[in-house]
Amino acid sequence: MHGESSRWARRLYPSNPTYLISAVLVLYGLHVAFGGGRLVGDGTLLTSLFCGYTLALAGVGVLVIRLGRLWEDARTVLLVLLLMFTALSTVFDLLCLRDTRAGSINLGVGFVFSVVVSEWVLRALRLGLPLAYRAPYYLQLAVLFAFPPLLGWHSLNDRSIAMCQGVLGFAAAAGAAQLCLVGAALRGTDKLAPRSARWVWPYYPWSIFVVLGAAMAVRTWTLCVSFSPAKGDASAFVPALLGPMVFASAVVVLLLGVRRRSVAAQRCAMLAAALLPMLAEPFFTPNRAQALLLGVAHDLVGSPLFAAAVAACVLAGLGLLLRAAWSEPSLAVSVALLLSLSPSSESLRDAYPLSQSATAVLVGWIAVRAALSRWFLQVGLGAVAALGLSNFAQSQQAVWQLSPLEQTTLAVVWLLLTPLVCRDRWSALLRETAPAWILAACAATLLVLPPVAHGNPATPAAGASAVALIGLAYLHATGNRWCLAAAAVSGAAAACAWLLLAVGGIENASLRSGLRIYALGFAALGGGLLVSLAKAGYAWRALEWLEAQPATATATAGSGDEEE
Repeated sequence: MHGESSRWARRLYPSNPTYLISAVLVLYGLHVAFGGGRLVGDGTLLTSLFCGYTLALAGVGVLVIRLGRLWEDARTVLLVLLLMFTALSTVFDLLCLRDTRAGSINLGVGFVFSVVVSEWVLRALRLGLPLAYRAPYYLQLAVLFAFPPLLGWHSLNDRSIAMCQGVLGFAAAAGAAQLCLVGAALRGTDKLAPRSARWVWPYYPWSIFVVLGAAMAVRTWTLCVSFSPAKGDASAFVPALLGPMVFASAVVVLLLGVRRRSVAAQRCAMLAAALLPMLAEPFFTPNRAQALLLGVAHDLVGSPLFAAAVAACVLAGLGLLLRAAWSEPSLAVSVALLLSLSPSSESLRDAYPLSQSATAVLVGWIAVRAALSRWFLQVGLGAVAALGLSNFAQSQQAVWQLSPLEQTTLAVVWLLLTPLVCRDRWSALLRETAPAWILAACAATLLVLPPVAHGNPATPAAGASAVALIGLAYLHATGNRWCLAAAAVSGAAAACAWLLLAVGGIENASLRSGLRIYALGFAALGGGLLVSLAKAGYAWRALEWLEAQPATATATAGSGDEEE
């Protein structure tokens, strides 16, 4: 266990963090020297200093491998080298705002330098990087270096709308560049690094694109800071700008998960379908710059929330086509969200109820697929989702619309009945422990429901009665006689609850108090009878009878275990 945790810990931190510390110090020193508008001349000195340190860092990485065969240190150097490339693409924003031509020249030189150094390092270390990986790598670097001059030119010419379009274009171009990794995701897992490198797939080469993806996200924010269309205001950044990159990354992860049969990767991709609308939901009051950016986005692609819902449906639909894990519920939720929005919906608060026909199709699909699976979580949660979806589809004036308490009660009852029809291990465990949780459910209905059941005081008593009936159902299905005992206790508790409810409805206060004492007397009589039977030895006989299982029930349980 300790060795396993140590192995994962080594993947999270570099074996020699000195190179990372060195890069951080160099970046901070350049920021102090040239930041805050103190850029000297046309940027040539800054470019020279950046390229000089980057070239020295690349040379150290090659020497570490050629002389010492220290691949663990070299991996740190190469990832820090990639960090320097991305940092080089961000340091000329002020120059682009002041002199677009000079900024373009420096960024062009920086891009060519990054390509040349990358090729030299790959060849010197004999790291294989096929075209399916190499083309997206250089394309993402090109996106990082290409947009600052364009945005700076729009800023100099006071073209705020075009500058907003450029920021949106960067987000779209970054997503498209990441989507070019689809070909790499469909490739086999051929060995791309030397045997001595111990840098196996997927750590090489996918760690490169993880760093680039993070750099793209951070660059989106810095572009909104540097090229804000409303000077003096806060940043124009909104989380919806990350949507194209999240969508592209999810597609690549989904294809990798299907190719490698990784259920975890498939589930992560399907969770991204739920993340997309959350990124587009405005949880804040936009400032002037954000309002301008969102207005431009609305004119180009319509509502960001609606576009995110469409992207979520496409992603979940692709997952269903590839038979990925969690694709069916993801698609059902995405389609339900899309059907409740219009192209002009800016927030989930603008969602309107689903049509009854669309609801019928979705609920029917969820119910049929869940019933055929005979898997506890899918049957139980599928039915609960269908219940909530059908209730959401109705207008507020619907006669049969359920209150939250009624929805919760029905959902709990359904989850309690689900193990009777399912045959997975969770259902088997719930069937074995049925007497204990039946008593717990009865106690919960009588203790938890009364404080919240203001609208219908009969709900606790009805809940206890339903639990008693569920206990009888488990007795019939499993033959476990302890279920009969649990059902009997639940039934007695339900009878007391109904009696107290009936007595509480009497208007005469003195009569009501007397009948309550009378009911307590009956309860005491029942308790005395149980004590007498126990003294007569019937308690041990009852215990032996409960412990003894019918032969038919034992045979049924055995055959069920064999089926599982």
